[in-house]
Amino acid sequence: MKSLFFAVVVAVVAARPAAASCGAMSCSIEHARAEPPKAGRARLDLSLQYVDQNVPRALGERAPLGLVPNPDHDEVRTLSRVWMTRFDYDVNERWGFGLALPVVSRFP
Repeated sequence: MKSLFFAVVVAVVAARPAAASCGAMSCSIEHARAEPPKAGRARLDLSLQYVDQNVPRALGERAPLGLVPNPDHDEVRTLSRVWMTRFDYDVNERWGFGLALPVVSRFP
């Protein structure tokens, strides 16, 4: 029990603010529900994300080609397609579970 407490304390102390992103238009873990959970309800969701990254960027700003050295090539454009299938089931008003199956396709 002491080691668990120590791990939690270290995690809280060492944590720093983060600007996290899924790297696409939306994040698969952000599923806003319009209605509260209801026992026995199941949902199936299929979504597609298409991102055409055609402007080189570094630290949130436009960057010239070759700023980040790469021994193989300078990446000029990346097409990203993400198909996400998600299944959610509400066991009761407080508990539920979800399963997400992403399929990612990237072309540099």
